[in-house]
Amino acid sequence: MAGSGTENSTPISSSKTPAQTHAQSHSKDHSQQDHSQYNSHYDSSTDARAKAHPLANIQSPTQFDSPLELDAYLTEVDTRRTSRDARMDSSDEMHIGLVGIGLQSARFQSGIYAYRSGDYVSAQQIFQRLAETAVRQGQSNLEIECQSYLLRVLAEREEFDAIHSLRERLEKRLSAKAATQGLDLKLKARALYVLGLCSVYQPDSHDEAMSYFLQSIQAAIESGDRGSLAWPLYGAATLLYARERYDDALKELAKLNTLMQLWPVPELAASVPLLHALILRNLGQYPAALEQAWAAFQQLKTSPNLVLYLQTLIALGHIHEKMGSLTEAALYTELAYRGVKAQEFPRVARLAEENHSRIQELLKQTAASPSSYDLRVDLVSGVLQESKRGEVRFEGQHVLRDLLLCLIRARGRTVSKEELVAHVWDQRYSATLHDNKIYVNIKRLRRALESDGGLEYILRGKTGYYLNPKARVLLIEAKPEDPTR
Repeated sequence: MAGSGTENSTPISSSKTPAQTHAQSHSKDHSQQDHSQYNSHYDSSTDARAKAHPLANIQSPTQFDSPLELDAYLTEVDTRRTSRDARMDSSDEMHIGLVGIGLQSARFQSGIYAYRSGDYVSAQQIFQRLAETAVRQGQSNLEIECQSYLLRVLAEREEFDAIHSLRERLEKRLSAKAATQGLDLKLKARALYVLGLCSVYQPDSHDEAMSYFLQSIQAAIESGDRGSLAWPLYGAATLLYARERYDDALKELAKLNTLMQLWPVPELAASVPLLHALILRNLGQYPAALEQAWAAFQQLKTSPNLVLYLQTLIALGHIHEKMGSLTEAALYTELAYRGVKAQEFPRVARLAEENHSRIQELLKQTAASPSSYDLRVDLVSGVLQESKRGEVRFEGQHVLRDLLLCLIRARGRTVSKEELVAHVWDQRYSATLHDNKIYVNIKRLRRALESDGGLEYILRGKTGYYLNPKARVLLIEAKPEDPTR
């Protein structure tokens, strides 16, 4: 639920598309345990004791087609074990191929797998059943953890009545167990964070959300586990983002990044840079936002989560749109639009559809009326059009073209002389060698683009040059391949 708002020259060196990378990433185990532990089965011929085992007539399949199939199998084992009124022992684990995991842990991991894969229907059923089992067996910590994941699922699916009912039960459970030694304080801190996050995007519940985050901080401190502080800090940053207090949100993220450098929290590795990207986007710092969005994407390659992946694609598309790169924006929004499951997570689906429709409409408007922009740079056809001067040719003037592209792609910030020299001349900056060269070519570029009394495209800053933020610029880059092929 990243930023549930949560939700790049690209540093990704691979030539694969994000869709290909995502498909490969999801072939890895989402629970950071070897998935073969779920699918392995015990060969009874290797241990004669297993032949007489009470669970011997339960067939252990070598693979499961879905998390629900795995959970159904584990439920059957649990029922059989319960019927003989015995606890899971080492021979049980060996027989069903779950050595070192344990039955309830295996069921929980199947729910986590479904959750991260975006199979929210299965995740909801698994966590509900496991929470009910935990209640019967008096396993309060497991019950609270399952309910926390259920709240996340319900929030994405926008099942508000169910959220209200479950929140009340979870609050009572946390309150009832607060004074007992059996309650895991790290788990309590995370559960309170989830309760707060469910309140963030209800404007009339912001004070309630902050109260939950403060309680979460207190529980994390009492637990002695400093890494647990990451959850409420992230929650506070998300709340500040929702309140449009972006500078304060960035301060909280700075604290969080420092904390996570010392005590990493893998579950937040992608969510934090994604929230950072959304804040920078809203502040108009598009190149920096793009860098953070790609940082989130990189994290998702090793810690896959379908909903975060879709939110990152949507963010990449929106940032490229703001930068005037409609072709890039169309690619990412198209991937998100085609990959979303509307019934599983309607909130993200709605966001994907809104962005996709807007980008498609902008593309139609651009094709029908190129003059709606002050400057239109089409790298596909090689044509540059200025609204008053018409077509501008840079034949044989690659330095001017590269200067302009560098400034366009960095819109929203000042480009230093060092960066200009590295990008245009591929050299290390030297004041003696390059200052005059930069000045002369910037002057030539202005002369080529600007008319007397017209818009000034290139402005001088304290540390370099930047594109006039008032300029309406469209950059059309190479047409991408169909992402479905």
